[in-house]
Amino acid sequence: NAADPLALASSLGFVMPSATTIEYAADYRPPVALSCGLLMVPHGQTPSNVGLLFQNHTDGGPKQRLTPAGEAMAQRGAEAFVKDFGPILAAQLGAWKLYRSPLSRIAATA
Repeated sequence: NAADPLALASSLGFVMPSATTIEYAADYRPPVALSCGLLMVPHGQTPSNVGLLFQNHTDGGPKQRLTPAGEAMAQRGAEAFVKDFGPILAAQLGAWKLYRSPLSRIAATA
């Protein structure tokens, strides 16, 4: 049922320990073995997120800009990313491909 986030998460192999957190279930196994890793870093809170509104991939509009809390989230995320992955990236920079969304809210914080 799409109206029940817990049921939807469970059907996809996830659990939601809180209303704002999603994690893999302890028994989750990917359907195929991956030959590479993928790191996805969220950009931070927007008014659309706060209002539980669908946010598409268009750029602009006041509901798609980062809130002050979202900017702080992005800053903390960047610091954690550098701490956790900076040495790994630096050691083998040529082995990595880095991509980011072209949206302005991501460009401002990436």
